[in-house]
Amino acid sequence: MGTRHSVQRDRTRTDFECYIVSLLKKYNLVGIAEEIDTATIVADTASSSGLDYQIIEPTPDERQALGIKSQYEIEQLILMDYEDLDTTEAIDKKKELEDQSIRMREQEWLKRIMDRSSFPILIICGAGHFQSFGNLLRTQGVEVIEACSLWE
Repeated sequence: MGTRHSVQRDRTRTDFECYIVSLLKKYNLVGIAEEIDTATIVADTASSSGLDYQIIEPTPDERQALGIKSQYEIEQLILMDYEDLDTTEAIDKKKELEDQSIRMREQEWLKRIMDRSSFPILIICGAGHFQSFGNLLRTQGVEVIEACSLWE
């Protein structure tokens, strides 16, 4: 499922928690994998349900080790090469590097998920990754059920 990270972080969103619980029951899920940088209301839900929980987003140190550039690093590279972020060439190059970074992150999520021993699981990611990550999972033979592309 896709959502906004602000929803994931908002521990007062009982409606979101109820939706997660409904998916867990509906699909008889045994775990949750989440693209986020900190434990969330979803982690609380997994814990209270006795389910496996995993943050699949690499930490900044892990990103660096994996060669995944941050937004800041991308902008610095563009400034060094183009001396401006607003030219057509700079914008195109920035988009290319951002897309590369996103694909590398998604590859790492896939690796972390495939290293799991328990399935089926609920995967929660930012809505911007919903389609591309679902497609990546499918290329690996993973059955994907698209529960919600953007939970707000």
